[in-house]
Amino acid sequence: MRAIRRLFTVVALAGLVPAALAASAPAPALPGGIPGSETILLGVNSVRADLNLTSLQRVVLDEIRNEYRDEARAVVANTSATPQAKAEALAKLIALTARYDKRALRTLNSGQRKRFMQIERQVLGGYALFSQSVQTDLGITPAQKAQIAKIWAQNESYVSKVNSQFEKGKISYNKRLMELHSNRLSRSAKLLSLLTKEQHAKLQQLLGPKFVGSPI
Repeated sequence: MRAIRRLFTVVALAGLVPAALAASAPAPALPGGIPGSETILLGVNSVRADLNLTSLQRVVLDEIRNEYRDEARAVVANTSATPQAKAEALAKLIALTARYDKRALRTLNSGQRKRFMQIERQVLGGYALFSQSVQTDLGITPAQKAQIAKIWAQNESYVSKVNSQFEKGKISYNKRLMELHSNRLSRSAKLLSLLTKEQHAKLQQLLGPKFVGSPI
């Protein structure tokens, strides 16, 4: 149980830096990809064990993760509080995350990459529906896409509100984490409720064998 709780904490933290800067940036209709950092997720011990990573792969991934964290922290530390500065920093972080995720995924062999995609989708729960490839595989309809976009917009608004309260000292860091985690679970459930029985069955196929830290 301790490992599973740590996994959810890591996943929540993976999205905190971009979310914190998004408070003053216009929210897109949908995210460009699945929220979170694959580089950070590949640092979780239970994920590494499931993928049966070698000692060399673990060392390389540790180096990539540490470089990513240092660069991400530098971007945040050098960002002013103006809306334009936050928007520019958010764009930098999104690009930074994509670049490091590619490096991290290149350390895996084809079988490990396939399994990691399954693990990532299980950990994300309903948030996996933000992925264009998942939407295509499930046959998501235009009406469902509109509902998914609506939930995403509501999520962005709520996250911005919570982060603003934290920045103003109205809530503690731990309270912020709890609020964001609770919000994530709620939105995830709403996203999954949009699926038909047939789509749920297809999703289960995409998820693969049960991962120990999976919420679904």
